[in-house]
Amino acid sequence: ATLRPVGGYKTMTRSNAREIAVQMIFSLGFGNLSADEVLDTQLTQERFQELAEDMPLYSQFPNEKQAQYIRDLVRGVFAHGPELDDYISRYAVGWSFSRIPRMAAAIMRTAMYEVLYMEEIPNAAAINEAVEIAKSYESQDVVAFINGILGSFVRAEFADTPPKPEKAPGIRSKPPKPRQRRRGKPQRTQRKPVSSSPVTKRAFLSWAASRQ
Repeated sequence: ATLRPVGGYKTMTRSNAREIAVQMIFSLGFGNLSADEVLDTQLTQERFQELAEDMPLYSQFPNEKQAQYIRDLVRGVFAHGPELDDYISRYAVGWSFSRIPRMAAAIMRTAMYEVLYMEEIPNAAAINEAVEIAKSYESQDVVAFINGILGSFVRAEFADTPPKPEKAPGIRSKPPKPRQRRRGKPQRTQRKPVSSSPVTKRAFLSWAASRQ
């Protein structure tokens, strides 16, 4: 059977699309695949149908709008990985980057990319969605850790920046561009390794294992 795209009888939520993007971003930590290679193998009807057997998150295939959102996130986080990791390191007070679980890192990279480069997504929404996703994969301590880092990041980097304007319905966002920040852009050019994540979803562990 073919999965129904969004726009049929039921709509895939932005939250579900974001979580799917986070899982793809998580998979970038294994091997040497590029963002486009991950998207080519994961963002397909066949792959969604395979994963849907154990993960309801994949029971619907996204329409073009949601699929483009997923592509933008995965490609953007991949392209800006060193910058995002430097921000995480800057605000992970008392933690070395290598101690941060893989999934927690993927969630924070995604939220920070939305804050920095997706003007139509309010900062508070990016943080709240990241925390909600984290609750499904990480312990409460790690969820609080993620919330704290993202909150500190937004307060420090955008203290003098006006809030993002609300996006009018039906208007397509412009190509991503960086927002003005209080501090200079980090200069590190290589991604740091991250540790394994204590993921709580058994089906996702199987999914992740298939990416190695």
